[in-house]
Amino acid sequence: VKDQHLAIASSGFFELTGDLAQAEEAYRKALDLRPEMQSAAAALGAILVARGNPEEGLQLQNETDGVIRFDLNEGVSILPPTSESP
Repeated sequence: VKDQHLAIASSGFFELTGDLAQAEEAYRKALDLRPEMQSAAAALGAILVARGNPEEGLQLQNETDGVIRFDLNEGVSILPPTSESP
């Protein structure tokens, strides 16, 4: 994938279908193409936490504008920023 928009679309598709490994790969590719894309970084952080890598996922969140939510019933979730930085 050589276009960040295609990478983001692919990552969203993989995430919706439950293929978190492919979603992680697509988000990483999107960030390789456009490292300043805050929404991709926040979403990647959520994927990493969901895949059992909370250390890297939460660290990534500390570097973005994402919001970390703690819920006793649902556990930790990470909400991406509502808009990307220019």
